[in-house]
Amino acid sequence: MKRIFFMKYILLTFIFIGQFLLCGQDTASNKYFIINTSNSLLPTNKITNIYFDKNEDIWVGTYDQGLIKIGKKEFKIYNMENSLLASNYIYRIKEDKVNNLWISTMGSGIVKVKDDSLTIFKEDNSNIGHNWIYDFDIDMDNNLLIGTWGNGLVKYDGDNFENINDLKKTIPYKVCDVLIDDSTIWIGSVYGLISLTEEKYFHYNLENSELMQSPIYKLLKTQNGDLWVGYKKYGLAKYKNGKWNYIDTTSNISVYEMVEDKDGCLWIANFTEGLVKYDGNIITYFNKGNSELPDNLIYSVTIDENNNKWLGSYFGGIIVFNEDGVKLKDGMLKSILK
Repeated sequence: MKRIFFMKYILLTFIFIGQFLLCGQDTASNKYFIINTSNSLLPTNKITNIYFDKNEDIWVGTYDQGLIKIGKKEFKIYNMENSLLASNYIYRIKEDKVNNLWISTMGSGIVKVKDDSLTIFKEDNSNIGHNWIYDFDIDMDNNLLIGTWGNGLVKYDGDNFENINDLKKTIPYKVCDVLIDDSTIWIGSVYGLISLTEEKYFHYNLENSELMQSPIYKLLKTQNGDLWVGYKKYGLAKYKNGKWNYIDTTSNISVYEMVEDKDGCLWIANFTEGLVKYDGNIITYFNKGNSELPDNLIYSVTIDENNNKWLGSYFGGIIVFNEDGVKLKDGMLKSILK
Protein backbone atom coordinates (compact mmCIF):
# COMPACT_ATOMS: atom_id res chain seq x y z
CA MET A 1 0.00 0.00 0.00
CA LYS A 2 2.83 2.35 0.86
CA ARG A 3 4.41 1.69 -2.55
CA ILE A 4 1.11 2.36 -4.37
CA PHE A 5 0.64 5.56 -2.41
CA PHE A 6 4.22 6.60 -3.18
CA MET A 7 3.75 5.94 -6.91
CA LYS A 8 0.52 7.97 -6.94
CA TYR A 9 2.37 10.78 -5.18
CA ILE A 10 5.14 10.71 -7.78
CA LEU A 11 2.59 10.68 -10.62
CA LEU A 12 0.65 13.60 -9.19
CA THR A 13 3.89 15.50 -8.71
CA PHE A 14 4.84 15.04 -12.36
CA ILE A 15 1.35 16.12 -13.46
CA PHE A 16 1.65 19.22 -11.31
CA ILE A 17 5.08 20.05 -12.69
CA GLY A 18 3.82 19.57 -16.24
CA GLN A 19 0.88 21.89 -15.61
CA PHE A 20 3.22 24.40 -14.02
CA LEU A 21 5.50 24.41 -17.05
CA LEU A 22 2.57 24.74 -19.43
CA CYS A 23 0.61 27.31 -17.45
CA GLY A 24 3.46 28.97 -15.58
CA GLN A 25 2.12 32.39 -16.55
CA ASP A 26 -0.17 32.10 -13.51
CA THR A 27 2.73 32.23 -11.07
CA ALA A 28 4.74 35.29 -10.14
CA SER A 29 8.01 33.34 -10.42
CA ASN A 30 7.71 32.92 -14.21
CA LYS A 31 8.70 36.17 -15.89
CA TYR A 32 8.78 34.90 -19.49
CA PHE A 33 6.29 33.04 -21.64
CA ILE A 34 7.41 32.22 -25.18
CA ILE A 35 5.09 31.45 -28.09
CA ASN A 36 6.90 30.09 -31.13
CA THR A 37 6.64 27.56 -33.94
CA SER A 38 7.56 24.71 -31.59
CA ASN A 39 4.73 25.10 -29.09
CA SER A 40 2.05 26.82 -31.16
CA LEU A 41 0.45 27.18 -34.59
CA LEU A 42 2.58 30.21 -35.44
CA PRO A 43 3.82 29.81 -39.04
CA THR A 44 7.00 31.81 -38.33
CA ASN A 45 9.11 33.14 -35.47
CA LYS A 46 9.62 36.50 -37.22
CA ILE A 47 7.07 38.74 -35.46
CA THR A 48 6.87 42.45 -36.30
CA ASN A 49 3.85 43.68 -34.33
CA ILE A 50 1.24 42.61 -31.76
CA TYR A 51 -2.08 44.39 -31.21
CA PHE A 52 -5.08 43.76 -28.92
CA ASP A 53 -8.34 44.94 -30.46
CA LYS A 54 -11.48 46.08 -28.62
CA ASN A 55 -12.84 42.54 -28.68
CA GLU A 56 -9.65 41.30 -26.98
CA ASP A 57 -8.58 39.39 -30.07
CA ILE A 58 -4.82 39.41 -30.68
CA TRP A 59 -3.55 40.46 -34.09
CA VAL A 60 0.01 39.56 -35.01
CA GLY A 61 2.05 40.97 -37.85
CA THR A 62 4.84 38.84 -39.27
CA TYR A 63 7.92 39.51 -41.35
CA ASP A 64 7.25 36.78 -43.89
CA GLN A 65 3.93 35.01 -43.26
CA GLY A 66 1.30 37.75 -43.34
CA LEU A 67 -1.27 38.71 -40.72
CA ILE A 68 -2.45 36.42 -37.90
CA LYS A 69 -5.61 36.61 -35.80
CA ILE A 70 -5.56 34.85 -32.44
CA GLY A 71 -9.20 34.82 -31.38
CA LYS A 72 -10.74 33.29 -28.31
CA LYS A 73 -12.08 30.44 -30.40
CA GLU A 74 -10.29 30.73 -33.75
CA PHE A 75 -6.84 31.04 -35.20
CA LYS A 76 -6.61 32.54 -38.68
CA ILE A 77 -3.84 33.53 -41.09
CA TYR A 78 -4.15 36.07 -43.92
CA ASN A 79 -1.34 35.85 -46.46
CA MET A 80 -0.56 36.17 -50.17
CA GLU A 81 -1.86 32.68 -50.84
CA ASN A 82 -5.34 32.99 -49.30
CA SER A 83 -6.15 36.72 -49.39
CA LEU A 84 -5.71 39.92 -51.38
CA LEU A 85 -2.40 40.72 -49.65
CA ALA A 86 0.36 41.51 -52.14
CA SER A 87 3.03 41.15 -49.46
CA ASN A 88 3.49 38.98 -46.37
CA TYR A 89 5.50 41.68 -44.57
CA ILE A 90 3.25 43.36 -41.99
CA TYR A 91 4.60 46.35 -40.10
CA ARG A 92 2.08 48.10 -37.80
CA ILE A 93 -1.49 47.40 -36.64
CA LYS A 94 -3.95 49.94 -35.18
CA GLU A 95 -7.71 50.28 -34.67
CA ASP A 96 -9.79 53.33 -35.57
CA LYS A 97 -12.76 54.82 -33.72
CA VAL A 98 -15.36 52.67 -35.49
CA ASN A 99 -13.50 49.39 -34.87
CA ASN A 100 -11.87 49.07 -38.27
CA LEU A 101 -8.43 47.52 -38.06
CA TRP A 102 -5.70 49.11 -40.19
CA ILE A 103 -2.49 47.39 -41.19
CA SER A 104 0.62 48.98 -42.68
CA THR A 105 2.66 46.72 -44.94
CA MET A 106 5.89 46.59 -46.84
CA GLY A 107 4.59 46.03 -50.37
CA SER A 108 0.81 45.88 -50.01
CA GLY A 109 0.04 49.49 -49.07
CA ILE A 110 -2.38 49.92 -46.19
CA VAL A 111 -5.00 47.30 -45.38
CA LYS A 112 -8.41 47.71 -43.76
CA VAL A 113 -9.84 44.75 -41.84
CA LYS A 114 -13.59 44.80 -41.16
CA ASP A 115 -15.49 41.70 -40.03
CA ASP A 116 -12.50 39.57 -41.05
CA SER A 117 -12.69 40.96 -44.61
CA LEU A 118 -9.63 42.71 -46.12
CA THR A 119 -9.64 45.84 -48.28
CA ILE A 120 -6.31 46.76 -49.85
CA PHE A 121 -5.29 50.32 -50.72
CA LYS A 122 -2.14 50.44 -52.85
CA GLU A 123 -0.69 52.22 -55.86
CA ASP A 124 -2.67 50.41 -58.53
CA ASN A 125 -6.13 50.97 -57.00
CA SER A 126 -5.84 54.26 -55.06
CA ASN A 127 -3.95 57.55 -54.79
CA ILE A 128 -1.88 56.42 -51.82
CA GLY A 129 1.21 56.81 -53.98
CA HIS A 130 3.40 54.07 -52.50
CA ASN A 131 3.08 50.45 -51.39
CA TRP A 132 5.59 50.63 -48.54
CA ILE A 133 4.01 52.02 -45.37
CA TYR A 134 6.03 52.14 -42.16
CA ASP A 135 3.55 53.76 -39.82
CA PHE A 136 0.40 55.87 -39.52
CA ASP A 137 -1.79 57.55 -36.92
CA ILE A 138 -5.50 58.29 -36.59
CA ASP A 139 -6.83 61.74 -35.67
CA MET A 140 -9.93 62.76 -33.69
CA ASP A 141 -12.03 62.83 -36.87
CA ASN A 142 -10.97 59.27 -37.74
CA ASN A 143 -8.74 60.38 -40.59
CA LEU A 144 -5.62 58.34 -41.26
CA LEU A 145 -2.30 60.16 -41.55
CA ILE A 146 -0.12 57.68 -43.41
CA GLY A 147 3.66 57.76 -43.61
CA THR A 148 4.86 56.29 -46.88
CA TRP A 149 8.40 55.29 -47.84
CA GLY A 150 8.32 57.13 -51.16
CA ASN A 151 5.38 59.55 -51.20
CA GLY A 152 5.70 61.47 -47.96
CA LEU A 153 2.63 62.01 -45.78
CA VAL A 154 -0.79 61.01 -47.10
CA LYS A 155 -4.19 61.71 -45.51
CA TYR A 156 -7.13 59.34 -45.92
CA ASP A 157 -10.59 60.61 -44.85
CA GLY A 158 -12.48 57.39 -45.54
CA ASP A 159 -13.16 58.28 -49.15
CA ASN A 160 -10.12 59.95 -50.68
CA PHE A 161 -6.34 60.05 -50.32
CA GLU A 162 -4.71 63.50 -50.18
CA ASN A 163 -0.98 63.94 -50.56
CA ILE A 164 0.04 66.43 -47.86
CA ASN A 165 3.26 67.06 -49.79
CA ASP A 166 1.19 69.05 -52.29
CA LEU A 167 0.49 71.51 -49.49
CA LYS A 168 3.89 71.39 -47.80
CA LYS A 169 6.50 70.74 -50.46
CA THR A 170 9.32 70.33 -47.96
CA ILE A 171 7.98 67.22 -46.18
CA PRO A 172 10.55 64.45 -46.76
CA TYR A 173 9.22 61.68 -48.94
CA LYS A 174 10.62 58.86 -46.76
CA VAL A 175 8.52 58.83 -43.57
CA CYS A 176 9.24 56.38 -40.74
CA ASP A 177 6.67 57.40 -38.12
CA VAL A 178 3.62 59.65 -37.64
CA LEU A 179 2.33 60.94 -34.29
CA ILE A 180 -0.77 63.11 -33.88
CA ASP A 181 -0.61 65.28 -30.76
CA ASP A 182 -3.75 67.42 -30.47
CA SER A 183 -3.43 69.88 -33.37
CA THR A 184 0.20 69.03 -34.17
CA ILE A 185 1.36 66.29 -36.50
CA TRP A 186 4.87 65.05 -35.72
CA ILE A 187 6.68 63.26 -38.52
CA GLY A 188 9.79 61.15 -38.06
CA SER A 189 11.69 60.72 -41.29
CA VAL A 190 14.99 59.67 -42.78
CA TYR A 191 15.79 63.39 -43.03
CA GLY A 192 14.85 64.62 -39.57
CA LEU A 193 11.83 65.62 -37.47
CA ILE A 194 8.90 67.69 -38.72
CA SER A 195 6.18 69.46 -36.73
CA LEU A 196 3.11 70.41 -38.74
CA THR A 197 0.06 72.45 -37.78
CA GLU A 198 -2.43 74.46 -39.84
CA GLU A 199 -0.45 77.62 -39.11
CA LYS A 200 3.13 76.45 -38.85
CA TYR A 201 5.63 74.03 -40.33
CA PHE A 202 9.12 73.35 -39.04
CA HIS A 203 11.74 70.83 -40.12
CA TYR A 204 14.31 69.99 -37.42
CA ASN A 205 17.54 68.80 -38.99
CA LEU A 206 21.25 68.59 -38.22
CA GLU A 207 21.89 72.17 -39.30
CA ASN A 208 19.15 74.09 -37.47
CA SER A 209 18.71 72.10 -34.24
CA GLU A 210 20.39 69.84 -31.71
CA LEU A 211 19.06 66.80 -33.52
CA MET A 212 21.85 64.26 -33.24
CA GLN A 213 21.08 62.23 -36.34
CA SER A 214 18.51 62.35 -39.10
CA PRO A 215 16.89 58.89 -39.32
CA ILE A 216 14.09 59.02 -36.72
CA TYR A 217 12.32 55.68 -36.40
CA LYS A 218 9.85 56.21 -33.57
CA LEU A 219 7.97 58.99 -31.75
CA LEU A 220 6.10 58.85 -28.44
CA LYS A 221 4.16 61.44 -26.43
CA THR A 222 4.10 60.48 -22.74
CA GLN A 223 1.48 61.22 -20.09
CA ASN A 224 3.40 64.23 -18.75
CA GLY A 225 3.62 65.88 -22.18
CA ASP A 226 7.17 64.95 -23.17
CA LEU A 227 7.95 64.07 -26.78
CA TRP A 228 10.36 61.17 -27.12
CA VAL A 229 12.39 60.63 -30.26
CA GLY A 230 13.83 57.21 -31.03
CA TYR A 231 16.76 56.89 -33.42
CA LYS A 232 17.90 54.07 -35.63
CA LYS A 233 21.24 54.43 -33.83
CA TYR A 234 22.53 56.21 -30.72
CA GLY A 235 19.50 55.79 -28.49
CA LEU A 236 16.74 58.25 -27.73
CA ALA A 237 16.12 61.86 -26.81
CA LYS A 238 13.45 63.88 -25.02
CA TYR A 239 12.24 67.11 -26.62
CA LYS A 240 10.37 69.61 -24.48
CA ASN A 241 9.96 73.40 -24.62
CA GLY A 242 12.54 73.72 -27.38
CA LYS A 243 15.24 71.76 -25.55
CA TRP A 244 16.77 68.37 -26.34
CA ASN A 245 17.82 65.97 -23.60
CA TYR A 246 19.72 62.92 -24.84
CA ILE A 247 19.22 59.86 -22.66
CA ASP A 248 21.65 57.56 -24.41
CA THR A 249 24.25 58.27 -27.10
CA THR A 250 25.70 54.81 -27.55
CA SER A 251 25.04 52.43 -30.40
CA ASN A 252 23.40 49.94 -28.02
CA ILE A 253 19.87 51.22 -28.56
CA SER A 254 18.26 51.00 -31.98
CA VAL A 255 14.67 52.11 -31.37
CA TYR A 256 11.96 50.29 -33.32
CA GLU A 257 9.08 50.89 -30.88
CA MET A 258 8.40 52.70 -27.59
CA VAL A 259 5.55 52.46 -25.08
CA GLU A 260 4.90 53.91 -21.64
CA ASP A 261 3.59 51.82 -18.75
CA LYS A 262 1.21 52.95 -16.01
CA ASP A 263 4.17 53.95 -13.80
CA GLY A 264 5.65 56.26 -16.44
CA CYS A 265 8.49 53.94 -17.41
CA LEU A 266 9.51 53.69 -21.05
CA TRP A 267 9.85 50.29 -22.68
CA ILE A 268 11.83 50.18 -25.90
CA ALA A 269 11.92 47.53 -28.58
CA ASN A 270 15.63 47.56 -29.34
CA PHE A 271 16.76 45.92 -32.57
CA THR A 272 20.27 45.45 -31.19
CA GLU A 273 20.37 44.49 -27.52
CA GLY A 274 16.90 43.22 -26.62
CA LEU A 275 14.31 45.01 -24.48
CA VAL A 276 15.18 48.30 -22.78
CA LYS A 277 13.51 49.88 -19.75
CA TYR A 278 14.00 53.53 -18.78
CA ASP A 279 12.43 54.62 -15.49
CA GLY A 280 13.52 58.26 -15.69
CA ASN A 281 16.90 57.61 -14.11
CA ILE A 282 18.20 54.15 -14.95
CA ILE A 283 18.45 52.29 -18.25
CA THR A 284 18.01 48.53 -17.86
CA TYR A 285 18.70 45.99 -20.60
CA PHE A 286 16.99 42.62 -20.88
CA ASN A 287 18.81 40.47 -23.42
CA LYS A 288 20.06 36.96 -24.13
CA GLY A 289 23.12 37.53 -21.97
CA ASN A 290 21.37 38.47 -18.73
CA SER A 291 17.84 37.08 -19.02
CA GLU A 292 15.64 34.38 -20.54
CA LEU A 293 14.97 36.54 -23.59
CA PRO A 294 15.54 34.24 -26.61
CA ASP A 295 16.36 37.00 -29.11
CA ASN A 296 18.09 40.40 -29.02
CA LEU A 297 16.40 41.65 -32.19
CA ILE A 298 13.10 43.09 -30.94
CA TYR A 299 10.71 44.62 -33.47
CA SER A 300 7.86 45.79 -31.24
CA VAL A 301 6.54 46.05 -27.70
CA THR A 302 3.01 46.53 -26.42
CA ILE A 303 1.63 46.39 -22.86
CA ASP A 304 -1.62 44.73 -21.83
CA GLU A 305 -3.91 45.48 -18.88
CA ASN A 306 -1.92 43.13 -16.63
CA ASN A 307 1.32 45.00 -17.34
CA ASN A 308 2.65 42.15 -19.47
CA LYS A 309 5.01 43.29 -22.22
CA TRP A 310 4.32 41.52 -25.50
CA LEU A 311 7.40 41.53 -27.69
CA GLY A 312 7.66 40.79 -31.39
CA SER A 313 11.09 39.41 -32.22
CA TYR A 314 13.02 38.53 -35.36
CA PHE A 315 13.99 34.98 -34.37
CA GLY A 316 12.23 34.24 -31.06
CA GLY A 317 8.51 34.44 -31.87
CA ILE A 318 6.16 36.17 -29.42
CA ILE A 319 7.75 36.89 -26.05
CA VAL A 320 5.53 37.79 -23.07
CA PHE A 321 7.49 39.38 -20.22
CA ASN A 322 6.56 40.70 -16.80
CA GLU A 323 9.01 41.55 -14.04
CA ASP A 324 6.39 40.52 -11.47
CA GLY A 325 5.41 37.32 -13.25
CA VAL A 326 3.40 36.88 -16.43
CA LYS A 327 -0.36 36.85 -15.84
CA LEU A 328 -2.58 35.80 -18.74
CA LYS A 329 -6.35 35.44 -18.89
CA ASP A 330 -7.60 31.88 -18.90
CA GLY A 331 -8.00 30.56 -22.42
CA MET A 332 -6.73 33.65 -24.24
CA LEU A 333 -4.16 31.56 -26.18
CA LYS A 334 -6.26 28.41 -26.45
CA SER A 335 -6.68 28.75 -30.23
CA ILE A 336 -2.93 28.85 -30.94
CA LEU A 337 -1.09 26.74 -28.37
CA LYS A 338 -0.46 23.10 -29.21
